Order: sequence, then structure tokens, then C-alpha cells
Amino acid sequence: MPSATGEEDANQQRALLAFAADYWLAGVAIGPGRLSTNRDLLTINSLDHAMWFHRPVRMDQWLLYVCDTPSGSQGRGLARGLLYDRAGLLVATTSQEALFRAAM
Repeated sequence: MPSATGEEDANQQRALLAFAADYWLAGVAIGPGRLSTNRDLLTINSLDHAMWFHRPVRMDQWLLYVCDTPSGSQGRGLARGLLYDRAGLLVATTSQEALFRAAM
């Protein structure tokens, strides 16, 4: 298999980061102690998700993902995240709004 060009590799790294970053945000939007994230009790749906890439990123390197939830009520929650590389540089910012419902 031929190796990726520089730009192809950069696009692959951003795609991997977007996939990995999306995994955690909806659960963060629930907020600490608000609801159980047990899939048998709760359905979580993403309403929207945005990501901004600030610098090149390598997914085979250490990253710190700092997430918080500034708002959550009436079955909806907002989460945001900051991703830093090992040098402490901000490489990406994320946000997601999620909808929560009791599982039927």
C-alpha cells in the first residue's frame, strides 16, 4: 500500500481526531451526577457537533482532552472541549449539543 502524501496524512489525522473527540462529548453534556449514562436507561442523541482545527495534530501522539458542560437542562445538554498536544498547544476545539431521553 503506498504511503499517504503530507496533505493526505494531515487529513487522515484530522478525521481520526474528529472521530475520537466526538465519542466523549455527548456523555459530558449530561453533566456530573445529573443522569446515568447506562444505555439500558437512557438514549443519547447528538443534535449538532462542531470542530475547529487550530494546528496540525498527530493521533499517534499524546493529547489532552479537557471537556466541560456549561449548560444542561430539560433533556438537553451542551458540551465543549479543548484538545492540547504534549507541548501544551491548543490543536482543536469542539462543541456538541445532545438530547437525552429515558429508554423505552
